[in-house]
Amino acid sequence: MTAHSPYVAWGLRAMTVAYKARSGRKVAFPEICDLARMHTDVLPEDGEAARALTRFIARWSEDPVAAGAGLLVFLQCWREGEIAPEVRRTGEVLAETSAPDRAADPPPAADKSPPPAPPPLFAWQSRADAGLD
Repeated sequence: MTAHSPYVAWGLRAMTVAYKARSGRKVAFPEICDLARMHTDVLPEDGEAARALTRFIARWSEDPVAAGAGLLVFLQCWREGEIAPEVRRTGEVLAETSAPDRAADPPPAADKSPPPAPPPLFAWQSRADAGLD
């Protein structure tokens, strides 16, 4: 596998679209068309990738999350796992960055009792004969 491999280039583009779909984010139709065009341009002989892309497109409008998950499974097995490490590593990083942050948690529910009265400003306010109790 070289850095300029068309398989790696298409696989990484497909991985991006698949993770976006699996996360529930909207994948625009032009993005899918670009992925299909890239496949046609750089991997016209790879029928296995073409079938995976066709299955993704067929499921994308009905259930994009499942379509993305299916494409990710294909990418992990495709070409004897050539880009599987990148797919796994990207998934781990995305899981870490989307994990709930404890600092972002809302504060615990406040006590429903009324707030304490402010301390008196003047000495006469705390006297019993002032009638302010």
